[in-house]
Amino acid sequence: MSRIALGLAAAALIAPPPPTPATQVFQKQLDALIAAVDSLSAAVQSGRTTAAQRAFRSARTAYKRSEGLLAFYAPDAVVRLQGPLEQSDDAPPRAFNSPGAFPAVEAAIFPKISAADRSRTLGLIRSIHERAVVLKSVTGSLAIDESDVYDAGRAEIARVSTLDIAGFDSDREDDALLDAAAALDGVRETLIGPEGMETLPAVTARQRADSALREAAAYLRHHPTFEQMDRFAFVSRYSVPASHALAALRATQPASQETRPALWRHEVSSVYDSGSFDPQGYAGRYALTPTARRAVVDLGKRLFFDARLSGPGTRSCGGCHLPNKAFTDGLPKRTPLQPPLPGPSTDPPARHTPSLLNAAFQPAAFDDERVKNLEAQVVAVLANRDEMRSSVDTATRRVAADEGYRSAFSAAFGVPPERAVTSLALRVAIAAYVRSLTALNSPFDRAIRGDSTAISASARRGFTVFMGKARCGTCHFAPLFNGTQPPTYRSSDPEIIGVPSQVVLENGTIDPDSGVGGIDRAAIHNFAFKVPTVRNSALTAPYMHNGIYKTLDDVVDFYDAGGGVGIGIHLEHQTLFDQPLHLTSDEKKDVVEFLRALTDTVTLY
Repeated sequence: MSRIALGLAAAALIAPPPPTPATQVFQKQLDALIAAVDSLSAAVQSGRTTAAQRAFRSARTAYKRSEGLLAFYAPDAVVRLQGPLEQSDDAPPRAFNSPGAFPAVEAAIFPKISAADRSRTLGLIRSIHERAVVLKSVTGSLAIDESDVYDAGRAEIARVSTLDIAGFDSDREDDALLDAAAALDGVRETLIGPEGMETLPAVTARQRADSALREAAAYLRHHPTFEQMDRFAFVSRYSVPASHALAALRATQPASQETRPALWRHEVSSVYDSGSFDPQGYAGRYALTPTARRAVVDLGKRLFFDARLSGPGTRSCGGCHLPNKAFTDGLPKRTPLQPPLPGPSTDPPARHTPSLLNAAFQPAAFDDERVKNLEAQVVAVLANRDEMRSSVDTATRRVAADEGYRSAFSAAFGVPPERAVTSLALRVAIAAYVRSLTALNSPFDRAIRGDSTAISASARRGFTVFMGKARCGTCHFAPLFNGTQPPTYRSSDPEIIGVPSQVVLENGTIDPDSGVGGIDRAAIHNFAFKVPTVRNSALTAPYMHNGIYKTLDDVVDFYDAGGGVGIGIHLEHQTLFDQPLHLTSDEKKDVVEFLRALTDTVTLY
């Protein structure tokens, strides 16, 4: 249930409280959105392209100013306005990254209004209007308190510094930075304290937060050229300080009682800060106390490198995920367990062995995202006939026969040795070890947090190209640089990029591995794969699910060409931008240098 629904349920039982200053601001923001959408409808109805485009920009600016609180109170509405369009349960599977209402309208009026699409476009605008009117009505009964304002603002700054500066929500790139500035304006507008009732420290902190947000928005407006805007400067000098200023203001108020589990830790103000992400964020009910976790992790490490878990007793998990190769094996595809078994396999095809570093920060496992947690991944790997050729029950029986293991399980989980070794405990232990393989202190991380000497000028330029002209940041989301979408970190859409079967830049043929489509049997999802992290990618060659590319330079060339479609593959549902990027040789070198600056394995040995 959304926060709005909960608020209305409470309002049905008691009289609504008087509107708070933040509620009044939010209502004005929604009024502005409704008025702007009305103007957009009239402009599209007139058929005048210039007027429609101008009205569209005004409408999305109004939306972005209200986005922070909308995302906090009605995240489903934000998804429908900016993300995938709403779909009924009995509808066929949707295409990945299908546009929401605003992007769909944008596509219909740029570069010119299509008379044939006018009726559909007006219908989309009408849906935006109706939703905004409903939101205006229901939010009027909400008493938006200070803590909600801070939490919403914190998330919106993160959205700006990860998605907006990458152009994630807009096909009109130069509009993206102005939209981002409007989003920061919206956050600043809600920072209205109780007049005459605040302490001096609170007043001072509020002024500093207001100033930091103004400066961040001004930087975006003064650098409106999308490709050239220095992302490193914006994040390190403006968005992170704005997040910290907002946190300082929050600290002057009563302590938050937030207890919901989250990948992005509630107590950390910026996603770029050290310790921002909790490896237990997706662990759910398997989360353990820090004291118990260490013992379970140590047990999991022992199991991870024990070949007795495999059917023939000849391969451990660590036999394919080698620590000295960033937990990959350096091969194009995994080596099948020997001797091979006769007959066809029902397992997915052999693929490149992915790194396990930072696997804790993705909500689904395997290239085809067929399981949703690391515990389930353990089961699948043990059962795969080419990987471990075993089962979780077989592995548990073998481990339980070892007195040393029984004692270790007993100590780790706090139960008597005779019943300590269970299949669940085995899965939890191995998953806990994998979750411990976190590495988020690369030279880039140290630089963005203030150590300007940690990376080269080339790597800094590469971050701007990665997040801008090269469009990498619209799939590999900063700062995790995987497919887990900030700022909520609840979902990860696969992508269809058109990986070829051979290294060519023209007349390509698609690799036959169907990816997600082979799991859900939806033709529209054929050739879709999980977006992996590019952290430590300098150590994890070769690349792609089929290991087709040997170097990062090869990968950059593939993306520069426009992916599979760009190299001549007929691919109806490619989600990757399919036109050439026209990166210069220097820009390509800078991107690779930036990727190398994401290397961090020091803490793992």
